[in-house]
Amino acid sequence: MRNDDRPVTVELSGITEPATFARLSDALAALWESMRVLPLDAFSADCFHYYLTRPDAVQRVSETLEHSGDLALSFGLPDGPHVMHVRPALPPDADPVTAPADPGGELPVTT
Repeated sequence: MRNDDRPVTVELSGITEPATFARLSDALAALWESMRVLPLDAFSADCFHYYLTRPDAVQRVSETLEHSGDLALSFGLPDGPHVMHVRPALPPDADPVTAPADPGGELPVTT
């Protein structure tokens, strides 16, 4: 499996609902598009921008998923701490009651 051929589920805890993407590169792009509008401090914004958009981002995140099973990076906002999650998507035969829905390529906002 190529690094980008991995379906993943991503979430920004307390900000977005889980969203499933067929390709890791699409998931990372959506995460950055969601994170770039948050009131992050300059250092955190730079770190997340670099981590999610660097040329080898897909490879690095894929390696983390292979070794650790998931990726969780914390960040702070004025309302408190949050976590960016990336994890392998549930297989198609998973229980649909607990399987995350595919929102069509966007991260749905938590209300």
